[in-house]
Amino acid sequence: MKNIIKMIFLTLISLTLFIGCLDETAKNATENFFYSVKEGNVEDYHKYSTESTQAIFNISFAQCTKELSDCMKDSFQKFSKFKAVDSLEIDPTTTVVTVEEYTNDGKIIREKIYVNKIDGQWKVNLNLKSFYNR
Repeated sequence: MKNIIKMIFLTLISLTLFIGCLDETAKNATENFFYSVKEGNVEDYHKYSTESTQAIFNISFAQCTKELSDCMKDSFQKFSKFKAVDSLEIDPTTTVVTVEEYTNDGKIIREKIYVNKIDGQWKVNLNLKSFYNR
């Protein structure tokens, strides 16, 4: 019985270490960012966006009188899904991710998004041009 408990304990520790070692990719972080905005998930939106991206959104939402989560949902309501289809590493902390944005009326918009690794976390770094072209 003690051996079974030891095996279960060692298995749980191994799984925890293995999962902790998996690095999130720039593509995953980009998709997570877009879905966090679409779903109005403010916590994940902050996790997956740079301060400059957040500043751009703050400007965009300045006239919105609703809660931030509702403003985010409203701004992305025309999109049905997002898919990161390609990535190009510029350097170890900068990657350009190509995202397909699927609209509710069947259009697919392809956009190149800069993603920066800051303190070990990939974050979307939008610029004004890409934001206002949507």
